[in-house]
Amino acid sequence: MSREKKPLKILYPEGQKYACRDCPARCCTSSWGIPVTEEECDRIMSDDSARERLGWRGEEILRAGVLPMREKDEKLACVFLDDDLLCSLHKKHGHTFIPAPCQAFPFGFSTNEKKQPVALLSRYCPSIRDNYGELVGEIIAEKLQQAGGAHPMSESMGLRSGRVLPQSQYVSLVEQWRSILVQGDNTSLSLAHIFDFTDALDAALPKTKKPDDHELMDALNQASEIEVAPLLPGKLKFGGRMLVAHLLGGICYPSRVMLAHRMTRITLWEKARSWVNRLAWLFSLGTVKLLFVDLPVRVARVQGVAPFLASPKGKIVSEYLVELLDRRQGLSKQAYLHRVIVDLALMTALISRYARAAAAAENLKEVTEHHIREGIGIAELLFSHQGDSGQSIVLQQLRMTLMSNREDFRRLLAAET
Repeated sequence: MSREKKPLKILYPEGQKYACRDCPARCCTSSWGIPVTEEECDRIMSDDSARERLGWRGEEILRAGVLPMREKDEKLACVFLDDDLLCSLHKKHGHTFIPAPCQAFPFGFSTNEKKQPVALLSRYCPSIRDNYGELVGEIIAEKLQQAGGAHPMSESMGLRSGRVLPQSQYVSLVEQWRSILVQGDNTSLSLAHIFDFTDALDAALPKTKKPDDHELMDALNQASEIEVAPLLPGKLKFGGRMLVAHLLGGICYPSRVMLAHRMTRITLWEKARSWVNRLAWLFSLGTVKLLFVDLPVRVARVQGVAPFLASPKGKIVSEYLVELLDRRQGLSKQAYLHRVIVDLALMTALISRYARAAAAAENLKEVTEHHIREGIGIAELLFSHQGDSGQSIVLQQLRMTLMSNREDFRRLLAAET
């Protein structure tokens, strides 16, 4: 008689807590499109009051596979969110009635190279960010089921030369990235080191065949001997400034509410104001309304806030990037490994600039830990397992530019150091 195979242990941060309370319904008021299946759509439409709340426009959006949102207080809110910040569908029908992403948030899951499920806990959720509530171990299996399982790691990833590494080999490289971040005392410089280390590995591998494990180890040892080039002070080139302007402009009002799943259509005024937001960031002029920052941000003042990535506060960002690597985030789809590095750098630049902007709005000369952790939540919103599918063509094109141009990549990091 054969024994039943035990399910693999779900990996999650030890001591992590979670409670769905003391929060202004961030999951229901975020800008990422919450996907719904056809079955979930039919379930929602079977409720008369839900159908009445949707109207023809809301039903059109729902049938397209996304929960409709309405604008309230210069933010988006799910059409089913009541004024008490509770879900009307949940109150009426219970937790199992709402769409799977709503049931599972802030939990997502991927698998590691040992096929173990790894929890992806979004810092966009205040409970995860501030670690309050009950230990997640009691609900982690239930959340995995609600999320529909874990996304598997890609079987292979590519290098800039076009060479493809199987999973076991690219994981060895990712572990080297992790060591660089842990040992470094400057987040930006560590990322620049990782970029050059990966290029050096690529150059050291044999040109005529797929490397075996011994050849990979030799290449890793050679790459570890490279000299780390310092990041020289300098301004971003226009393309880099465009990238920062695109990311930060997108979380300013009204840009952040100009989405296809909003109940009301985009107006010409909103389009114009959205361009003004991006121009403000591009040329450091004017004032913007930044997400979760109560006071208007005068963009020119951001440069007056001290950079922190090379200071002890920068370790908060480094530790977050290490966590991303530990949970194998960004490795579920076959892509270039330099794309993963670029995304780590973009998240770092976004966290830094957001934190400095939030501090500038309060007339501070230095960021606080709260500003940094709020910036990490924003980065989760735009780059994590929720936000990845909604990334724009502009961002994808600018990402490709950074992947192919080492100097532009380094300027992006140097501008925040």
